[in-house]
Amino acid sequence: GKLYAAAAEHGSAEAHWEMAVQSTLGWTADWDEEKALVHLYFASSGNHTLAQMALGFRHLHGLGVPKSCATAVLYYSEPAKSVAERSAVPGNVKRVERFRIDTGYGRKMVDRQEEVVEYYRYSADL
Repeated sequence: GKLYAAAAEHGSAEAHWEMAVQSTLGWTADWDEEKALVHLYFASSGNHTLAQMALGFRHLHGLGVPKSCATAVLYYSEPAKSVAERSAVPGNVKRVERFRIDTGYGRKMVDRQEEVVEYYRYSADL
C-alpha cells in the first residue's frame, strides 16, 4: 500500500497499476472505483500494457467510463501491436489462450480474490 502509493506519486506506471488493482478489489482501506480509474489512466499513460487493456475493456463495455468503441480501440491498439511484434518471431510467444473476462460485478469479494490469485498464477507462467 504505502510503498506503491509513494512510487505512484513519483510516476511509476507499475505502482499506478497496483494501486488500481488494490482499489478495484477493495484491498485498500477505502474502496474507490474513481481512484482506481485515475490510477489506471496514469498507468496506461506510462505504457502499462495491462492498464491499457483494462481501460479498453472498460470503455468497450461502459464500466465506470463512457461507453465508446473508438476509445476502446485506442487503448487496445498498443498492446495488440506489442503482441503482433513479439509473435512475429518464431517461438517467442508461447501459447495464446482465448478466454472471456468476467467483470465480477454483483459477486462477493471472496470470489474475486480467487480470480486474482489465478490471474497472477497465469501471468507468472507467461
